Amino acid sequence: MYARKNDSIILKSHYFKYCVLVFWFVLSLLPIQSLYANTTKVFTVVSLSPNTTAIIHDVIEQATKENAKAEINTKLIGSIYYAGQPKYYENYQNIGSFQALNVEKIISLSPDLVITWTGQTQPQVIALLERFGIKVVVFNAEDLKSLATSFADIGASIQLKNAGTALQQSFVTQLEAIIKHNATPAIKRHKPRVLLQLATQPIFVAGGSGILNDIVTQCGGVNVFKDMNNVSFQTNINAIIERNPSVIIMLSNITKWHIDQASMWQRWQDLFAVKNKHVFQLSSDGISQFSPQILTGVKNICDILSAAD
Repeated sequence: MYARKNDSIILKSHYFKYCVLVFWFVLSLLPIQSLYANTTKVFTVVSLSPNTTAIIHDVIEQATKENAKAEINTKLIGSIYYAGQPKYYENYQNIGSFQALNVEKIISLSPDLVITWTGQTQPQVIALLERFGIKVVVFNAEDLKSLATSFADIGASIQLKNAGTALQQSFVTQLEAIIKHNATPAIKRHKPRVLLQLATQPIFVAGGSGILNDIVTQCGGVNVFKDMNNVSFQTNINAIIERNPSVIIMLSNITKWHIDQASMWQRWQDLFAVKNKHVFQLSSDGISQFSPQILTGVKNICDILSAAD
């Protein structure tokens, strides 16, 4: 009886040693780096608008600068594509265009969060994604100040709050420097009446609400259509002649802003802007995307109003 008990103890001891040996053998076969791998779950994001892609990219870059030695566990894995997009888009999965989003592709990526901007994604697409259990957050901004706030809000939503706040503060600091540099006494005194023309055929212009109107205001001008409660809208030549802007800024595909003495407005020599040679061409790239890059457009418009003074 005692011998059987002893044998059982010895058997269990050998079994234990055998398990330990197997464990260490298997462990020795694993790559060394896997023993120290970061097991923290990566937070994955898909962007459905070009400006939110730019904001998310900049927030992640900011976080990378702040934590050079640490791995950032937030990844932008999919983005809407458009002509002329930056090279860094090559790092993301193509989830379609504004006109044709690939909803199946988005669902297959199983993102932790989908981010878009007001007016950039059809409501039925958002509803469909949510029906499949995907969280969608829609951001918006009415002026440059709230645009800066959106950087912090987007940063917080993708688990990079500090980086988003840092991007917000940097944007505000640069914006204030641009405005201060162009706040000349003459601009403050005359407040040029500005037409910001977004398209020619048909004619689309900036209305009295939204970021574009705020840029004109921040640079010291007055939008001739400030009474129109639209971000942008279609109008006609007669309405513009009636409001008689002293500065006309036309968006186009040029690389650098300049005075345009051969524009469509040269036929109306009684317009103050034409009479004083204050019709300008401006690249649409600088202000068409509501992201940190819009500071380029702000500076250009402020410079134009200073030059037109």
